[in-house]
Amino acid sequence: MQKTQEWKLQQGNAVIVSGTDHGLFDTTLKQIKAKVQSEYPDAEILVFTGEEEDGAIFHREVFTGSLFASYRLLILRQAEKMLQYLSKSPNAVEEWKAGIPDRTMIVIQYSGNPTASILSLFGKQLHHIQGKELYGNQIHEAIYDKARHLGLNFTEDALHELRERLPPKMGSIEQALLRLRDILSPEQRQKVTLELVREIIFPQAGCNI
Repeated sequence: MQKTQEWKLQQGNAVIVSGTDHGLFDTTLKQIKAKVQSEYPDAEILVFTGEEEDGAIFHREVFTGSLFASYRLLILRQAEKMLQYLSKSPNAVEEWKAGIPDRTMIVIQYSGNPTASILSLFGKQLHHIQGKELYGNQIHEAIYDKARHLGLNFTEDALHELRERLPPKMGSIEQALLRLRDILSPEQRQKVTLELVREIIFPQAGCNI
């Protein structure tokens, strides 16, 4: 799948983040919002919160457009009921065949696995990000790969602390490492110690993610 930075905002886009890794949805949404607002400072942002009746409102908003904003970002949280409603409505399904309007981005949080009928609503304009649990060496590899991408070099005991205490989900790992990247100085990023990890990520007994 393309990175969010590579998406062409002029055309319609939809992204579904599925599964139980809510941190992955949060980091994906943060990246998309930053890209949209950098290119379209006057973008209109609408949030829908998961009630079934929001499905009809969301559908209407997508195809109505805005009189004032040059771009629209529509965010669907806990979208299971909304999308199930749309996928079972013949009129809605028919209208979605026309595609997402230009300069419109839809970001969807979906717990579980969306059905084929739900995914088909968005056609080729859909980007599907699937969250999943990480196991064993996958946790170490995920931390190592993300750290390298962000320019973070951990001591062995700091890496062990992250591996043992972070939830085994990509979203949680990304949130923790992005926090370190944003707080640490360039010099500190070259040698991230156990003390720094505990101070910033685990300041209390529990994981602060």
